[in-house]
Amino acid sequence: MTALATCDRINIGCGYDRRSGFLNVDMDPACKPDILLFNNDFSALPKRHFVEVLANDILEHIPRAQTMAALLEWADLLILGGKITIQTSSILGVSKLLESHRDFVSQHNFTIYLFGNQAHPGDFHYTGFTEQTLMTYILSAGFDIDTFIERDNWLYLVTARRAQDWTECLDSHREASDEDFLEIAYNNALGRSPREPFRSAHLRDLAGGQSRRDLLKTLFSALERNYNVAHRNSL
Repeated sequence: MTALATCDRINIGCGYDRRSGFLNVDMDPACKPDILLFNNDFSALPKRHFVEVLANDILEHIPRAQTMAALLEWADLLILGGKITIQTSSILGVSKLLESHRDFVSQHNFTIYLFGNQAHPGDFHYTGFTEQTLMTYILSAGFDIDTFIERDNWLYLVTARRAQDWTECLDSHREASDEDFLEIAYNNALGRSPREPFRSAHLRDLAGGQSRRDLLKTLFSALERNYNVAHRNSL
């Protein structure tokens, strides 16, 4: 049997940290993952299948504008109630280390914490996080946070559980017209109706072949949703 058929836990961006009992996936063929991904495309993996997602030291390697899209894709791999573990870098933690260690060697190494080794493709850090930003992104992707700790003075380690299925309306409103689906999608993601000129633009995109899932992911990735979630959670 294939690893996919026998595993209900997935190790995303495994690198050389291949774990027993997990489906180990990566974009680098050198680390010999169970499944080789291309361009962060998770479409070949089953949705709502896994009980656990592990994403250690991955989120900072994804361009900042794609942070929410990545979290939403990871969420969609999980069953409701499934667990995600995320480890990623703390901008403020690294800043404190730089401030307290004034010698060249230390500061050189801590700079790598911020920007990556940059020794090979993919070994670049495109972003970093604070407690408020990381919490907001994780909550916005439909997770409830169980634990949120800082480790080694510069890393965040977060465990959370999938509490909301952001794709639910794709099935429950499959027969809806594009106009009705757009109204439902906006209310689910942003808590309001679509406004012009965006309403007309979305309808043109749908008529032109954009998938409803891609539209929904765009809305759930919107900065407006982050603002709303942050406000509700006093972040």
